[in-house]
Amino acid sequence: MEPFPRLKIMMICDIIMNLLKKFPNEFKYKHLSYGLVKHIMKVVDETENLIDIENSISISNSAEDLIMLLHGEVTFLKIMLGIVYIILK
Repeated sequence: MEPFPRLKIMMICDIIMNLLKKFPNEFKYKHLSYGLVKHIMKVVDETENLIDIENSISISNSAEDLIMLLHGEVTFLKIMLGIVYIILK
């Protein structure tokens, strides 16, 4: 179990937001991901209770699941950045 799940979620969200900035604006997924991550950050920032956070974010059943999903998003965005770089090169 993650000892500081709120902090971990916010840190991963920050990594995602920085990765999203590297994509061209024409990349539609950038906007979808940005909106979802912004929502997650807002809920985590405004909510102290972990159970309330878990209930407010419907894409996962637990904070641990959410952390895993966010890690997957980081991996996906890094792969996509490599592909975008090759295409635009």
